[in-house]
Parts: sequence; structure tokens; C-alpha cells
Amino acid sequence: LALAGVFPLAGFFSKDEVLYVVWKAAPMAGAMLFSASILTAFYITRATMLAFAGSYRGAGHPHEGGSAMVAPLLVLAVPAAVLGWFAGPIAETLGAYGGEIHLSIALASTATAALGIAAGILVFRGGAQADATIEARAGTVWRVLRGAYGFDGLVARIVVAPVVSFADRLYHSVDRALIDGVVEGSATLAGRLGDTARRLQSGDVQWYVSLTLTGFIVLFTLSMMWERIVAFLAGGG
Repeated sequence: LALAGVFPLAGFFSKDEVLYVVWKAAPMAGAMLFSASILTAFYITRATMLAFAGSYRGAGHPHEGGSAMVAPLLVLAVPAAVLGWFAGPIAETLGAYGGEIHLSIALASTATAALGIAAGILVFRGGAQADATIEARAGTVWRVLRGAYGFDGLVARIVVAPVVSFADRLYHSVDRALIDGVVEGSATLAGRLGDTARRLQSGDVQWYVSLTLTGFIVLFTLSMMWERIVAFLAGGG
């Protein structure tokens, strides 16, 4: 009811001032907004009827989800019922115009919402089966309307599909080939170096002594010849 804009729930206050200002400035545009209000109430009722009306289509037995589900719903339901009354003070606190309730607009808005709700109940009282019945009767018109005049499909082809394709190529070329390649390659290199170094640990004491002695001889030779090596590298001959 709040989403449908029924007075005095919060959804009504979100559009009351808009309806009033537009109706006062341009009655034709105001009439169009009232028509949109009927459609809003209609599709909100449709969503409700599809979920809760008609034969049960689930598995098992429905039950409440416990306090973890009920508590957040209550937290949302209370503001949905009463928050609209505080819209004016909240807006004025933020430095904006709080607006006021216009009885004629409130009655007209609630009447249009009630009309949309009644139409939604009448058309979709059968639940999900109602969609199939309407599609069978309306045919192409229903498919065009349900497909949003082809706009969603157009956006999917010219926007979504290219973006998804580009992201997929970026994933394989940059993420998998470059980033993962560097990470996995580093791990592979470290593993191979570790495997090579492991082979040096043979446990043979004579081998260790030989390596230590060889290293000592190499370092001693370098230290004795260091000055000549430096001079040679510097071009001193």
C-alpha cells in the first residue's frame, strides 16, 4: 500500500507535493502523472499477486523465517507506515521546503491508487497463471509490452554484450595471462630453484668440505688479485 501511494502511508508523501505542483502548473501533465500513479499501483499489486495468489508452487511448507527475517521487515514496515508524516520537519532541518498536505490531491491520489490496486487484483487474482492467460489472449501486444518495446534487448545487444565481451577478453589477456602468469611463474621458478638447491644437500660430509674448500680458494684468489682485476677493468692494463 505504501508503494502504491495510498494515504497516509509514506509512499503517498513522496509524490503528493509533486502531483500538486505539476497539476497546478500544467493540468494536462498532472493528469498524466495521475495515470502513472494508477500504473504504479497496478504493477505493485501485480507483483504482490504473482507472489502470494494462485495455487502454491513451492516445495515444502511455507513458514516464517524467524527473528532474523521478521525483525528487519518490521524495521522497514514502521517507517513505511509513519515516516511520511515527518517528511516536512526532516526537509526543513536539511534546509529544504517541507511541503504540506493538500486534501484534494490526497483524495485524488488515493482514489487513483485504489483504482490501480483493484485492477491489479482483478487481472492477476489467479497468480502466476494470469500471465500465461494474458499472453495467450493478447499475443504480440503482450510480448511487446513485456519486452519493454524491445528497449531492454537493444541495450543488451549494443551495450551489455560489448562490455561483457571486452571484460572477458581483458580477463583472459591481462588477469589470466599477465597477472596470474607472473604470480604462477614466480611460484614455478621458486620451486625449480628450490629443487635445484635441494639436490646440493646430499648429506655427504666430504662433498660439503670440498665445496667449502673450493669456495675458500676462489675467494682467497679474488682477494689476492682484486687490485689487478680492478685495474684491468678500468683499462689500466
